[in-house]
Amino acid sequence: MDESSNLGTVFYTTCNQDSTSLAVGTNVGYKLFSLKSVHKLSKIYEQNDNEAIEIVEQYYSSYLVVRVYSSSPNTLSCWNYDKKSEMCKYIYRSKILAVKMNRMRIVTSLEGTFWIHQFSNFLQPKPFSYNPTWNPQGLFALSNNTEKSYLAYPASNTTGEIQIFDTVNMCPELWITAHETPIAALIFNSSGNMLATASTKGTRIRVFDVENGKKLFEFIRGLKRYVSISSMTFSENSQFLCVSSETETVHVFKLSNPSENTEQGWLSYLGIGEQYSPGCFLYSRAFAIARLPNAGAKTICTITSIQHILYILVASTNGYLYIYNLEPNTGGECRFFKQYRIDGMFYLSVPRSTISLRKLGCDDIINHYYYCVQYNNKEYSAWGSFLTRHGYGK
Repeated sequence: MDESSNLGTVFYTTCNQDSTSLAVGTNVGYKLFSLKSVHKLSKIYEQNDNEAIEIVEQYYSSYLVVRVYSSSPNTLSCWNYDKKSEMCKYIYRSKILAVKMNRMRIVTSLEGTFWIHQFSNFLQPKPFSYNPTWNPQGLFALSNNTEKSYLAYPASNTTGEIQIFDTVNMCPELWITAHETPIAALIFNSSGNMLATASTKGTRIRVFDVENGKKLFEFIRGLKRYVSISSMTFSENSQFLCVSSETETVHVFKLSNPSENTEQGWLSYLGIGEQYSPGCFLYSRAFAIARLPNAGAKTICTITSIQHILYILVASTNGYLYIYNLEPNTGGECRFFKQYRIDGMFYLSVPRSTISLRKLGCDDIINHYYYCVQYNNKEYSAWGSFLTRHGYGK
């Protein structure tokens, strides 16, 4: 295999439904990584066929992966990576904008239409249409609750209206006025009874009861600067909500009892409350924050418990996965724990001793050396001298 085959510009990152794996789509293929350990990033599967990936999603922890290639943006391919075979595919009339799955449904978003597939009858999906100007990006969220498989999507391009649709009975369920400006991000919690939303301003995050549309929580991410929200996710127990944006700061909000919220008084005094639900002013600043090394890249975030310790994981299109400790009782600034490259490249300085070499891992170092040679990187001579000096080579 060519040394450059493992390298790629990251186009797409996403976690599976229970945050146990990370899918990374690049300009040469895609990779799946296990998120069951923070001490090692294990690669589950890699497909390098020199084709750029638009979308890649893994179905829970199974062998099923759905893929959309840039060369065929209107084709959804269901791939079994254990058997290395295509199970089925479906060709739509226009470009696929987004794909989500739960245990009952595969939902694809096209301009002006959602297509709802059942696993038992994949090739006969049920479409339902909406005004394409409402949602030009194909944004939507799909609940993991199999009894109430709800789909939520923007229902206006001028205000923050949201339509909740029942994908089991194929009928509209609820209409929520969530924000004054258009919707930029939305996500269900794991049980499907809460929906978090953010608008194009990115200053306020709101959480609603899915059954009746009542606003439960409102969090202020910032007041002065508008940002583009990249990702939102609930923790498994719905105690925390994690939000990432184009900035270098990842915010974690705690969904606490209203009586525990001590900030309501001074915020109301400043007169910055918005009363979408009468008498419901549930404000809070971030419970915890994690600081990324740089801003500007698109990110996805998740909160996961590994060996009974809470971590924030942030995958970025700059090619890194960042991991932070989250203290569930005290919050505050999260301690940086580790980072991994997810695009196949290695930007490592030349180690000064064999001890450093063992810590970094010989395979990674040799791969980096031959990558530098392949692309005539100025580092290659220093790496070559180091490897030769310590008896390593191809």
